[in-house]
Parts: sequence; structure tokens; C-alpha cells
Amino acid sequence: MRKMVCFGDSITAGHGFTQSPLTKQLQEELRDMVIVNRGVSGDTTEDGVKRFERDVLAQSPSMVTILFGSNDGADHRKVPLEQFRNNLLHMIKRLEDTSVLLITPPAVDEEAQQKRTNERLRSYANVVREVAEETGIECFDLFGEMVKMKDFKSLVDGPDHDGLHFSLEGYDFLTSKIKEFANRH
Repeated sequence: MRKMVCFGDSITAGHGFTQSPLTKQLQEELRDMVIVNRGVSGDTTEDGVKRFERDVLAQSPSMVTILFGSNDGADHRKVPLEQFRNNLLHMIKRLEDTSVLLITPPAVDEEAQQKRTNERLRSYANVVREVAEETGIECFDLFGEMVKMKDFKSLVDGPDHDGLHFSLEGYDFLTSKIKEFANRH
């Protein structure tokens, strides 16, 4: 049976929910695949690199989604863009025979979110897109899709209403894009 590892931060982990809606929805919709969630709240790509061997490679996945950037670009964390790029490249190089989907960090509701701005997150999203283009890895531009919407705030109106963490509607949107990727590979 094929295995997908969803690797990232609190968006992947399902912050505010007992069980990650991402994992639950993907498992329900991709019944021929085992879904392993390796999202950790508060993690940056620096943290991701440290746990990559254990949390991703040790799982021997056939597919991996990588979603970081919200914490890398937060006021209190600020991983430099070049280091962010290098961390993503490090992970991708280790996944030679694996289908990989890079996902840009989501936009935030700046009225509710005090530690992140969309201007800064756009810079991190740009790096994700550039890395995907450089490496030939598929990318879902979550940030770009959200800012194109008339009102994306409902996607980031999760249980604690902080303007960052996803609502069930946000997870429905993200799950549909990951499912499309999985069905192509």
C-alpha cells in the first residue's frame, strides 16, 4: 500500500483540533493510501531538517507534502530566506525517488494575526515557488490561491480564531489540492 507523509508545522498538524482534519479527510478520500501526519506546531524548516530522517525518511513514503513557512516568517522566529531555501533544498534532495508536493505557506488574516504579515509570507511563498521550479518539484501555491479569493478569511478562522490556523473549510480546500496531486502520481 502506498504511503503519504504530510510534513510541516501546525497547519499540517491540525492545530486546535483533536485529530488533524487534513489527515482525516485525506485518509477518507485516498483509501488506497496510508496517510502519516508529521506536522509539529511551532516548527520552522530548521526544526523540520532536524527531524526529517525520523519523521519522513524512516517512513519510506511514496509521496510527501512539505508545508512550512508560517513560522519561518513569523516576527518571533524569522528564519532568513536563504536559510529557508537551503532547508527546503536539503529535504528535497533526500527524496530522490519520492513524489513531492511543495506547498507555500498560507496567507493570514492580518486583523487577527499579530505575528505575521502577508507581505513577509509572500516572500517565503516566492521562495517555495522558486525552489519548486529549480528542482522540477510540483508546487501548490496556497498563498497565491488564497489572496486571489474574494474573501479567504473563512479558511483561516480555525478553533482559536487567530487568523493563521485553518478552519474545516480551509482543510477542505487544502485536502482537495493534495488529493488532486495524489491522483496524478
